[in-house]
Amino acid sequence: MSAVYHTRRRKPGFFISTLLIVFALSFTPAQATSVKLAWNPVAETGLLGYRIHLGTVSQVYTVTHETLETTSEVPDLLYDTTYYLAVSVIGGNGLESPLSEEISVTLASPQEILVNGSFETGTYGWTTTGNQSVQSTEPYQPTDGTRIVALNAGDLAPNAVLSQTFPTAPGETYVLSFDAGVLSFNRNVQTLTVNVSGSASLVSQSLTLQGDGSGGNLWQPQTFSFVADSSTTTLVFSDLSPTSNSIDLLLDKVRVMGPAALPVVPPVPPVIGNPSLTGQPGSMSISLQVASAGTYVLQRSVDLVRWEQIAETELLESGIVEFLDESPQELLPAVFYRIGSTAFASGNP
Repeated sequence: MSAVYHTRRRKPGFFISTLLIVFALSFTPAQATSVKLAWNPVAETGLLGYRIHLGTVSQVYTVTHETLETTSEVPDLLYDTTYYLAVSVIGGNGLESPLSEEISVTLASPQEILVNGSFETGTYGWTTTGNQSVQSTEPYQPTDGTRIVALNAGDLAPNAVLSQTFPTAPGETYVLSFDAGVLSFNRNVQTLTVNVSGSASLVSQSLTLQGDGSGGNLWQPQTFSFVADSSTTTLVFSDLSPTSNSIDLLLDKVRVMGPAALPVVPPVPPVIGNPSLTGQPGSMSISLQVASAGTYVLQRSVDLVRWEQIAETELLESGIVEFLDESPQELLPAVFYRIGSTAFASGNP
């Protein structure tokens, strides 16, 4: 995230022609940021330097530091706190110029963007294929909450893919973090690839994790930053391990932190009635009597805010439209469904 401020102000003896402020967010566990200041040099000889003034009350500066450069970074600032900054010049005779025009900066806290990043509600919010399972009992040891995803558990083929698409603001900086690990009874190697893409590839990494043969969980925290180039961004984890013999690849505590963006949800078609539900979690039939041909979609939610489109079908004539939801639901607190329609031929609901 960046912003530019221009100020002009003449001072007796010195002229600070332009004060250019550029601040960039860097997310840390302490929730701190840094503010980078830059300004044009003053056209005077024999200057002793520049003095940066910082405070949390306008015109009251409690922190100062000096530099010989025309840029300076002020570290360890807190989110959601307004800071006031100004610059002065120290002349060759030791005298200090009056302050430049004051600017203020308030940096909003980064938001957690992903849904269900610690898999506490199974794989809800994620698109999954291949051999992966949610585990919550020994010998698996989560790093956050009570559940993790185990890839190629039970010596199954290492072919799992997990992905999630989330809203982003183009030009803003985001930080991806997660814990990758192994449960190992040998010293074999596991390979996890992580890819982040918007309009172009933003992160592409291949991680190698080696077991120690102890039968325990070895975890390696990972962090990557990227600048979004689209209103939606997709994160993909892939298991490309060379073997799954007596070793499992683990994933937990997946986070994407950054500026809040408007949620992107599947387009909401006209809702045309209350569906009927039969069956049980893991094999739920959702059906509805419809009066016309059309394209019908089934969407699912756990909070009536975020809706996930899970199926689509077309009817050539009126009748019963039916969907089957076979995804595990025993970890979800509640499940809501809705069926909507767009016209098959005419374009009218």
